[in-house]
Amino acid sequence: MYRSVSKMTMSVILLFSLTLLVSWVSGCSKKEDMESVTVEPPNPKITVDGKNVPFLLGSYQWKGAITDAPQPSDLAEHVKPFNASPSSLLKVEFDYKPNELKLSALATDGNQNYSEPIDGFEAMLPAEKGRFIYTLWGVWKEGHGVYVFVIDIK
Repeated sequence: MYRSVSKMTMSVILLFSLTLLVSWVSGCSKKEDMESVTVEPPNPKITVDGKNVPFLLGSYQWKGAITDAPQPSDLAEHVKPFNASPSSLLKVEFDYKPNELKLSALATDGNQNYSEPIDGFEAMLPAEKGRFIYTLWGVWKEGHGVYVFVIDIK
């Protein structure tokens, strides 16, 4: 009796272990599978002269999830400004490229404002000195996202 219980116990433990292993492997199989469960739009890599520019994700709609954030000017108060030279080149990269990308800038003195599509994911920073609040708007088939960053032209 002792021997048959031992074999039965071992069989149950082995079966349970195999079930756990199969569940774990199937749940962690592919990067594409993991991306399908993300609830936020992809984050950009924003650079000026090869240096990363800090940003915040604002409002977005992504795969049915909707988040409403404060206005870009309010979000900008929580982003560390990035110092740049006049007319520097701003580059934006995404691992998952958007179908549409638009950039707008507002000088904190309220005098300058522009909005334009980014051609080839690059844009020229203003030649004028000052602080600019940038809003980057990307659109994908899964939804859209708004990103906010601040540039100080010195």
